Amino acid sequence: MTNRHFMASKTVWIIGASSGVGKALLYEFLNRDYRIIVSSSDAQKLQAAVREVVYVEKDLLVKPLNLEQPDTFPDIVDEVFRWAEGSIESVIFSAGIGQRSSFVDLEYWVFERVMQVNFMSYTYLTKLILPYFEAAQAGRFVVLSSVQGKFGIPNRTAYAASKHALHGFFDSLRAENFPWLKVLLVCPAYINTEFAFHAMLSNGNEQAKQDKGQAHGISPEECAEDILKAIDKNKREIVMGKWQQRIGVWIKRFFPALLERIVRARVKKKVDQSIANPSDF
Repeated sequence: MTNRHFMASKTVWIIGASSGVGKALLYEFLNRDYRIIVSSSDAQKLQAAVREVVYVEKDLLVKPLNLEQPDTFPDIVDEVFRWAEGSIESVIFSAGIGQRSSFVDLEYWVFERVMQVNFMSYTYLTKLILPYFEAAQAGRFVVLSSVQGKFGIPNRTAYAASKHALHGFFDSLRAENFPWLKVLLVCPAYINTEFAFHAMLSNGNEQAKQDKGQAHGISPEECAEDILKAIDKNKREIVMGKWQQRIGVWIKRFFPALLERIVRARVKKKVDQSIANPSDF
């Protein structure tokens, strides 16, 4: 590949590219002829994802990154920006971990792990990346949040807290670095991925089954397409999903007490169902 082509191409760093939305974004950016850095904690799964979607030779760096090992972040960020010759248009945070337990039953280390993976890791990486963006007076963070960054539901205390924290942090960061820093907060409802399978229960074990809502969610590919459209339009935040799932954000804004009643009713229904058939809860 010629240096002229290299200079013409934009660069994106996708963190969490081995599956789900991150993997779908890899495919979308390949179609746009971006130079791409892909990262994930699972090196083998990351390599498999790349082999699955990369059909021709591309400018692509595969760089494993474990969000629970922050001591490795400085060297990884330095290596990534050296490879990109100091210029990355967008950094996409699409990795994360879920949680399924009441707070009273939750072992506290599980809460801390969710906050580290979903929030603290992102703030430290941002701290290391921001000087490069500032030097260029340009850059964008695309952050995969959730509708649970807009309102919380039972048995998701750690997860909802981590997503709310992302909104507060990145909204503040955007304001501090206006107008050159762009931030897109992506708030999907359910996405049909394996995310729920790996969600942690009260003792840290994986849930190892799909949520019914997740199974009926939008596809990762649809989510990725909507993210690219939002980037093109320089949007600050998008809520995505089927209308039945997105409507909770609207109800929370205008009728918060109504949303609380709806959530309580759904939880009671699930509890009643679990008494009749515990394996479904």
